Amino acid sequence: MKTNKKIASILSCLSLALATSASAATFTFQENGSNVDLGTSSIFTEGGLSVTASGYTTTGTAAHLFAKQTSGDPTETGLGMVDDIDTEINSTHFIQLDLSSVKNTTSAILTVSSIQAGEGAQVLASPTSGVLGSTVIATLSDSGGAVQTVDITSYVNAGYFIDVVATGGNVLIETLSVTPPPQPPQPLAPGDTATIGFWHNKNGQAIINSLNGGPSSTALGSWLAANFGCLFGNLAGAPNTVVAAEFKTLFSQQGPKTYAQILSAALASYVTDSTLAGNNPLVVKYGFNVSTTGTGDKSYNVGSNGSAIGLSNDTSYTVMQLLQAANANCSGGVINPSALVALNDIFSGINQSGDIQ
Repeated sequence: MKTNKKIASILSCLSLALATSASAATFTFQENGSNVDLGTSSIFTEGGLSVTASGYTTTGTAAHLFAKQTSGDPTETGLGMVDDIDTEINSTHFIQLDLSSVKNTTSAILTVSSIQAGEGAQVLASPTSGVLGSTVIATLSDSGGAVQTVDITSYVNAGYFIDVVATGGNVLIETLSVTPPPQPPQPLAPGDTATIGFWHNKNGQAIINSLNGGPSSTALGSWLAANFGCLFGNLAGAPNTVVAAEFKTLFSQQGPKTYAQILSAALASYVTDSTLAGNNPLVVKYGFNVSTTGTGDKSYNVGSNGSAIGLSNDTSYTVMQLLQAANANCSGGVINPSALVALNDIFSGINQSGDIQ
């Protein structure tokens, strides 16, 4: 199978996320070296968990991260940027944390440090990779002390990227403490998914168009594009009507309907997650199981199809992990030919085994 750095890094995160016995972990962001240039993106691992940090300018250009360590002063140690006089985060650069591998965490606490006189920072939530968020989680200033903590748990569990940008001077991400859920993912059960035929018919189309307030809502399209950019990046900012039409287009393709199978699983993951879609009455009416974590947190055994997509055979992964693996086996909006059959088998199996009754 053709592999590249993108697939390798994402699959590394997936394998680490399977460590269900992991306890609380604190990232100090020195795991990959101290006082070194970490490149534009770096995966940090701690206690069986993983976090991906990426650096950007506020205009969206990739920028290099820096693992800063100041001897004897923990408030001046953490994750910063190369393009700053103090190798910290300034007002023209930001760091974005991808915490998708620890979604459904019971606690996620971010510590921002090096907040000196006249300095400050904002912690933001963003639905889109590489774009500075517009949802402000917290605004920090020197009046709160040089080191301040922010509870980001609800935003992590809602699937947002977490951004840190300085509002004056420069700051550091000192630590991130994460406590994963204690229980392992539960296997798929009837009511967790639906077949592609359901999403193609009037009932499935009605659900799509009813989400997050109605046909003009862009929440679903933006979520699909943010989480599975190669497969569904064209849906960024698209209203529900466009997502519904896109499904019908994929369903009508000749041959194996792999893209429709994958989108079906993504739709089921979204509509059954009350954090994302609320308790939509149509979703409940047609027999879906709705919870705070949704179908994305349910597990499915890939059987002999794992190795074809860079995973292990005869191993269970969550639906969200398999969706991320599908996206990792995509290039230029097209699924790698070597992974096509396996992905079709996996996602048709998911949609049938969890089908609503």
